[in-house]
Amino acid sequence: DVTKYSDLWVPVVPGSDGAYFMACIHVILKEFYAEKETPYFTEYAKQYTNMPFLVVLEKDGDKYQMGRFLRASDIEEYATEENADWKLIMTDGDGKLHIPTGSIGFRWEKEPTGNWNLQLKNAVTKEDFDPLLTLLGKNDERAMVSFSDFTDTFSIYIGRTEGKGQKASEILREVPARRIKTQDKELLVTTAFDLLMAQAGVSRGLKGDYPQDYDDPKPYTPAWQEAQTGVSRNLAIQVGREFAENAEKTKGKSLFI
Repeated sequence: DVTKYSDLWVPVVPGSDGAYFMACIHVILKEFYAEKETPYFTEYAKQYTNMPFLVVLEKDGDKYQMGRFLRASDIEEYATEENADWKLIMTDGDGKLHIPTGSIGFRWEKEPTGNWNLQLKNAVTKEDFDPLLTLLGKNDERAMVSFSDFTDTFSIYIGRTEGKGQKASEILREVPARRIKTQDKELLVTTAFDLLMAQAGVSRGLKGDYPQDYDDPKPYTPAWQEAQTGVSRNLAIQVGREFAENAEKTKGKSLFI
């Protein structure tokens, strides 16, 4: 019944809405994060999402796998903090490591410090800082990371869809990375945002199995979703672009049902 109030109806194949939205996300990340910076989106992502947190990359032969978040317990200057295994790390443009307030370790401190609010303030040094969303341009190296392509694993009609029901295949894509000295070793890290960009297929000049453009049917482009959803790639581009344009103008008042 709500469709009568909608500006647009997108008739996706049942069960394929995730593929459609991934293509919209691909467009938004490419046009509103990579090709230009959208201050409202960038500031929101830094303060209210996990995207600036550093993630450990684990060596797997000649490639890397996504690992856990970097923790305060890994870093000598923060290792003695209460609940250090549950306080996560960001970095700024100068390469300094920070513990922002608000991660789960602060919620369970024995003596409440008031640091459970999400603020871009170092809980130990009390200094305000501006975290990096991406290490691109500030990286020590580029790491080839393994991602999974689930395109052919899903079948709407189990056992009856030609070519489906397969195991996930591997995609290798570069991400910018930095080496961090811990208490007893060295770790290679990137940001959750950089992993998201790679997962969504936004190359930013990095090497690997990235799509060339929106018409390249690699995960998760508009052309790729067209084969999964039956929805025109142009409609996915339009909706992703207009959703983000409206969100930028209205400070987030965009709606999908």
